[in-house]
Amino acid sequence: MAHILDPTEGERVFDPTCGSGGLLIKAQLRLKEKSAANGIDPGDLKPGHITRPLQLFGQEINADTYAMAKMNAFIHDMGKVGKGTFEKFGKHDPDGYLDKYGIDEAIEDKATMRLWYTLAPSELRVDRETLQREFHDKIADAASIEELNRMLDKAEALKSVIKAGERVRGIAAHLAEHFRSNVEPRGFKAMLVALDREACALYKEALDRILPKDYTQVVYTPNPKKDTPLMKAQYLDEDSEKRVRKDFRDPDKLPKILIVTEKLLTGYDAPVLYCMYLDKPMRDHTLLQAIARINRPYPNKDSGLLLDYVGIFEDLQKALSFDQAAITKALVDLERLKEQFAGLLVGLESMLAPIKLGQVAGRDERMIDYFMDPARRDDFRQQFKNLQTAYEVISPDPFLRDYLTRYALIAQVQQAVYSYFDPEAKKRRARYDLLQKTDQLIRENVELVSLASPLPLYPINRDIGRVVAADNISEQVKVINLYRSLVAHIEANETSQPYLIPIADEIEAIIQKLRERQISVTEALQATEAQAEKIVQAEAERKQSSLEDKAFALSLVLRGHGLTNTETIALEAQQMFDRFPGWPYNDKLKAEVRLALYKLLLQETAIRPPQIAEERGEYQVSGQEASPISRVKQIVDDLLRMSDLVGA
Repeated sequence: MAHILDPTEGERVFDPTCGSGGLLIKAQLRLKEKSAANGIDPGDLKPGHITRPLQLFGQEINADTYAMAKMNAFIHDMGKVGKGTFEKFGKHDPDGYLDKYGIDEAIEDKATMRLWYTLAPSELRVDRETLQREFHDKIADAASIEELNRMLDKAEALKSVIKAGERVRGIAAHLAEHFRSNVEPRGFKAMLVALDREACALYKEALDRILPKDYTQVVYTPNPKKDTPLMKAQYLDEDSEKRVRKDFRDPDKLPKILIVTEKLLTGYDAPVLYCMYLDKPMRDHTLLQAIARINRPYPNKDSGLLLDYVGIFEDLQKALSFDQAAITKALVDLERLKEQFAGLLVGLESMLAPIKLGQVAGRDERMIDYFMDPARRDDFRQQFKNLQTAYEVISPDPFLRDYLTRYALIAQVQQAVYSYFDPEAKKRRARYDLLQKTDQLIRENVELVSLASPLPLYPINRDIGRVVAADNISEQVKVINLYRSLVAHIEANETSQPYLIPIADEIEAIIQKLRERQISVTEALQATEAQAEKIVQAEAERKQSSLEDKAFALSLVLRGHGLTNTETIALEAQQMFDRFPGWPYNDKLKAEVRLALYKLLLQETAIRPPQIAEERGEYQVSGQEASPISRVKQIVDDLLRMSDLVGA
């Protein structure tokens, strides 16, 4: 499209749905190509060469995609001093910038992710002298991957080193082991960037001897006149390539590793792509374009990983000669993450020291008392999240060997804290799950590092008050354990006893008030015990009632509001709900149900005075007595809610 537009100096290019800015940037690159055709190197453009730069205009409704567009503008137009058009033609800024959106800002905006890089073993990398002589000294910064390929095609000595059979086989073995240990367990995928199309075919052949053949897929442009039979064997027709592109984005489908050299290094987004295996000399713009494939946000993906088989990242400043302050925030040596892991672990151990995890007796009680402070819990959870993220990236590096038992213990503390203080999370489908490698570590070492068994749940029966009173633990621990016990009891019985569901919300409201210090621990314990007794009473009455579960649930709502003859009214209300199936999803039907309930309740003359219901703890009235109409409205609202909850 940029070639069709064929922009000239001073023109304006508009893209009303610019996405990540690809077309706008390609238009600028096209102008550079035309300048290069006139004998000017694209990297040496001066204001005198392009006196009237393009004016690029784009709009994008998606904020995240817009952030990517700004990041791409930085990548392509804000190079080192003397290179970028923003620097050449910018005004009103000491450094010559019109607008600067750094990679670190994109990370903060969650439009992109931080990348960790690490070097392959030295015996697999290109030796420094060869890399310096054949790449850094001879090959200038390329404005596009196509231009880089043309330059590399002439580097015969470098190609012979990179594509040597023994080296390819060694890298294939190392890559397969790394993928199975570091990438596949996390549910992510990877991309191998090879030197050229022949190297892609060679790697496919080598990897097929180690991994299942459908794990890997080569994607490149065919050249039947020049390609060898080995290279032709990897051809894909148009439909097959579309399928591969689509399937690679799906974590549950094959392939798991793409082998590329030019295609898919720009403009292809697969957020599940986590790791890039780099075996192609690249730098500056082309390198940033390539590694941007692994920085897309994705569930449980907090970063991307780059494994360098060439040795480009031995000198980061030489590889990426941009603003080093910004680059080092976005692309960080994995060795620094190891240092962070060790520091975070020590910090968390210090935080947990008052609990005395080594003393089994009373450990759970101490843990609950210690983490009653919400701010302390939040701080611990955030620190553990950072620690776990580091572990998932580093594992199974031998570096971790001396830390495994200590880390596993802290991971179990996190699980215990979550279990004690947020048992409702499971019902909300927000249960805390350890990430894959951490969960595996816990399961494999449970006997070695297991905490004491959690406090036993209280049995929810007529003796609940006596049992709680006799328990020789603090009131704080009693509240939390009774909270856990009630939630567990309701979850276990909510299908057969749907009338218990609203009680769970009432219990949660009590605990929330405690968390926010609106009530004391003693008040919270009393209120929670009252809810337990309410459950016991409701279950006993259910056994004596002839009503079906749904009608019985409605009768509890009516009784809670002080009405008499509740069974008859509940049956009539249930019949109304049955006459309007689908009412929760249709405003018109909901209005009809509401009107019918109003008529039914306003005919009821034996409404218990609200103060009596208040004394029973069933219906709270603030201020003056509610009017009959307002009371009926509250009852109708509660009946609708109960009916929706129990599926009536």
